[in-house]
Amino acid sequence: MSGMAAAAPFSVRAALGLWLTVLTRRPGAFMSVALVTVIYYAALTCLIAHSYSVMGQAFLDSAEGNLAARMDLQRAGLMATAYTLLSFPIWLWLETVWIRLFNNEKHPWRMRWAEFGCLIVANLILFGIYMVGVIVWMILGMIVVLVAIAGMAGGAMADDIAFGAAMAVFASTSVLMIPVLIFLAKFSALPALAVMRRRVDMSGAWRATKGALWRTAAAWVIAFGVYLGALFGLGFAGQLWPGMLRAYGEMMVMPVFGAVTMETAVYYPYTAFAGLFDGPGAAFLVAVESVLMSVVIVGGAALMRGIGVTLAWRAPEPDEAKAQGAAA
Repeated sequence: MSGMAAAAPFSVRAALGLWLTVLTRRPGAFMSVALVTVIYYAALTCLIAHSYSVMGQAFLDSAEGNLAARMDLQRAGLMATAYTLLSFPIWLWLETVWIRLFNNEKHPWRMRWAEFGCLIVANLILFGIYMVGVIVWMILGMIVVLVAIAGMAGGAMADDIAFGAAMAVFASTSVLMIPVLIFLAKFSALPALAVMRRRVDMSGAWRATKGALWRTAAAWVIAFGVYLGALFGLGFAGQLWPGMLRAYGEMMVMPVFGAVTMETAVYYPYTAFAGLFDGPGAAFLVAVESVLMSVVIVGGAALMRGIGVTLAWRAPEPDEAKAQGAAA
């Protein structure tokens, strides 16, 4: 399939609408994969929310001198981490299933161990590029802030005003991340190629965006805009009733009063989840919210996978890439 579409121009509309094409062509396969993925995310969300609830209540109890609550606090923190780590292989397998389905393979549920390793390496490469960009941004941003603070100090500016101005200067340096994000867009096809070709084809991923880099970046902006809009919309709606979504909202905006220790700063926000499962119907409400969140996540991911798979079809095969390099 990649060979037939390799010379085709990249279309933002086709990439973002690939999920709909797959749904129309193979509705049974699409809905079955979507259902399993929603169940996976919903179960993981419920388990993590329960851990957060135990952590929040245990922190409140430990603050009142309950020594046994400190053990519950540490145990719940470890369980939240364990749930995420233990579920990672399932997420990895489902990613390969989705890519095979989008690539119109006959048996999307088939498990191939080579794909797992290649997909892990591909995602680590993308994560590494992102982290290098963040580190460079932080270093350059701090240099700019220090220079700005030195200039403010010379002007005898009040400390609180100087701090606010320095943070504004630091925020303005976030534009330095734009080249990093564009560079990541250049490798958009890497995860899909890792599954489709069962190898980490960085050269193919790089060439896949040839002549289509800005359209690829535009597709990502649109996809993330739709996904984040749906996610934040659900989050704002969740503030209308007491439940998990409201707890997440409070957790993000909650000021950390008296954060004199690292433990206080880390665990205090989890008090927003304290008592989350108390009361009649509370667990059912959390389950419903988890399903709603999972549907949004799966929908956003389906939108974004179309970008990677569509680009992967444009990636030249190794022999074609060598020929193109020789011709250049």
